[in-house]
Amino acid sequence: MVDVATAIEYLKTRSAVNADAIGVVGASVGGNLAYVTSGAFPEVRATVSMSPNANPQGGVLLGSDISGFSPRAVLFMSDETEAADAETLAATVAEPVDVIVYEGEAAHGVQLLAN
Repeated sequence: MVDVATAIEYLKTRSAVNADAIGVVGASVGGNLAYVTSGAFPEVRATVSMSPNANPQGGVLLGSDISGFSPRAVLFMSDETEAADAETLAATVAEPVDVIVYEGEAAHGVQLLAN
């Protein structure tokens, strides 16, 4: 998470950025990283997590090993085949939280936006 912390610190130095209202977006494994970022950095106020995995190999990218981890303000997006993962992670998020499940042709990550 050092790279995320460094990116957030950089954004906070930019005059065009509201340092108290940073948002993150991630897809696939990046969706997991976005979810974890929402619970590890209080500066992050809005998160979109596309196609996250609730059971990643080795249990990484779930945030459970981070002291004080408390995910919040996350929009999860998935297709029907991955909806259970999004719902599982959504159950750990403080309000506001929402899950959008796209029906029809299966898509993963940013491909959700193309359908």
